[in-house]
Parts: sequence; structure tokens; C-alpha cells
Amino acid sequence: MDQGYIDIFRNETGQTVLVAVTHFHSHDDAREALVGHLMKSTCPRLPLGSERGLSVGNVSVTGVGSNPLLNIAFVRDHTFVWVRSIGDRPYHVRRFAEIIDASIAESLRQNRPSSYRRRLVGPAGLEPATTRL
Repeated sequence: MDQGYIDIFRNETGQTVLVAVTHFHSHDDAREALVGHLMKSTCPRLPLGSERGLSVGNVSVTGVGSNPLLNIAFVRDHTFVWVRSIGDRPYHVRRFAEIIDASIAESLRQNRPSSYRRRLVGPAGLEPATTRL
């Protein structure tokens, strides 16, 4: 693992989103992190993002039965990302995952793999609540 962080975003209605991002030295290492994440689930099968109409990362998985989507994990290049609605008031995290994925993809196009970290902004109305390393 190269580096990682967790950001928590909250809006005025109390909806809260956790974003965990970990950069790895290789795409294979990032995929292994996704596998490790999936191994914590007791579900026999989790839907791929593509099965839910989601197009983020090189590969993505979502929570079971969540509509709206409350839990998305994906890998883009050498980065593993987990976006999850936390707390009592659910938040649909699809747009959040799309924003993060687009930021990663743009940084890779500009050959600045971790530069999007400084610009991580959630959808309108969600503001950073805290950052932990």
C-alpha cells in the first residue's frame, strides 16, 4: 500500500457518506484490496456495478438490494475506493462514486495519480465533516 485516507461528508439533513481511498503500487494490488473487502461480506454474491447500471472504475461491486445504492466499492487503475452511506439517514452514493472515479481518471490522464486528493469534493450539499489518515 502506498497511501490512503478516509473522508467523511455530511449535509444539513444529517445524511453522511464515508469515502475510503487507498492507492497501491499496482492494479493487481488494488484488485486484491477489493477482494479482501468482499471477503468481509456474508452474502454469497454481490452484484457487479454493471449489473446495477453503474459505470465506475475498472471493476465495481455494490451492496445487495440497496435501491438507492448505499454502498459501492471499485478499483480504478491502482486505486481502491469504497463509498458508503453511514448513519440513520441513507444517502444515494452513485453520484459520489461517479465524481470520485472521474477525478481519478482525469488525474491519470494528466499523469498526476494522486493530485485529485486535494480537489475531492462531494455532490452539492455534502460538505467534508472530518478527515482521518
